[in-house]
Amino acid sequence: MAGNDFLQAEERYKSAQKLLTIGFMAMVLINGFQAYYFSSALGREKTHVIPLTLPGEIWLTRTDASEAYLGNMGLYVSSLLGNVTASNAESQFKKFLEICSNKAHSDARAYLKKMHSEIQDFATVSYGFQWNGAEIDVDRDLQEIRVEGFRSRIVGRTVAKKDRLTLIIPYEIRHGRFEITEVPREVVQGGGSNDS
Repeated sequence: MAGNDFLQAEERYKSAQKLLTIGFMAMVLINGFQAYYFSSALGREKTHVIPLTLPGEIWLTRTDASEAYLGNMGLYVSSLLGNVTASNAESQFKKFLEICSNKAHSDARAYLKKMHSEIQDFATVSYGFQWNGAEIDVDRDLQEIRVEGFRSRIVGRTVAKKDRLTLIIPYEIRHGRFEITEVPREVVQGGGSNDS
């Protein structure tokens, strides 16, 4: 009898072990499915922003953004780099560096340092950028934003030079954050005029 009880106990132990193994495997499969589902759901998540004064729909995902959002970021960057005086240069450039990616940070810092020293050396010199009101061109394939406008070099109270300019801003959206990947390039399109 004792041997029979022992065999039954061993049989119960083996069946319980099989059930635990099957349960464990089911839990692993369910957790794997959940991990895959949640990671893919995060990629499809869209944050919609209801703009108070901006036309169009503004949304942002982990890797993409709406045309309106990118256009407004292009205007923001052109304002940070284009509207600079001796008194606001440091704060403008600090804000610009906050939206630069890690790989663009050192080049951007060198570019801004050169601009900052020129502005500090000649305190009466300032720069203004005026968007020309044209459509802001967003090229999603190249990940570039093109903002057209006029850049003025102002000495004292006189506009010394006014150029038609296109500012090309390389960008990427990484983890739902707008980042500048290179120092924006300036393409001067017209000769300088002295009228404002």
